[in-house]
Amino acid sequence: MNYENAELRRHEEDLRVSGSGVLVMGAWQVVKLFMQVFLVSPESFRLEADSTEEKIFYYTIFIGMLLIGALVIMATHAYIGLNAMHAARRKPYKKGYFAFTVFALVVNVLSLASYVNFFTNPESMDTTIASILVDLTVIYIYFTVVNASIRIKKLRAAEQEE
Repeated sequence: MNYENAELRRHEEDLRVSGSGVLVMGAWQVVKLFMQVFLVSPESFRLEADSTEEKIFYYTIFIGMLLIGALVIMATHAYIGLNAMHAARRKPYKKGYFAFTVFALVVNVLSLASYVNFFTNPESMDTTIASILVDLTVIYIYFTVVNASIRIKKLRAAEQEE
C-alpha cells in the first residue's frame, strides 16, 4: 500500500469535510446575524421619524443593508467552502479561496479578544460560553482548510515528481 497516497486521500477528505463545514457555519452566521438584530437588540428599531413614509423608508434601508450583509457573509463562506471541496476532489477551483480562508482565520482569532468584556456580566455567561465554543469551532474549521490545503499541495507536487 502506498502510504503517501493514503495520506493524500486523508487530507483531501479533511479538506472536503471542512469545506462543507465552512458552508454550514456560513449559514449559521447569517442566522446569528438576524437573531442578534431582531432578538437581542429590538430597541434599535425605535425610530424618531416625522412621518410614516419616513419610517418605512428608514426600515427599508435598514432591512436592505441587513440583507446585503447576510449575502456577503454567505457568499464569502460559499466561495471558501465550495472551492475547498472542489480542490479536495481535484476539480477546477479558484486558488483565492486560500487567501480568503487565511484572512477569515486571522479575523476570527482576533475577534476572540472581544469576549473579555462579556465575562463581567454573570447573567450572560452561558450564552457567552456558547458563542466562544462556536467561534472556536469556526477557527478550527478554517485552520483545517488551511492545513489540509498546504499538505495536499505538497503531496501532489511530490506525487508528480515521481
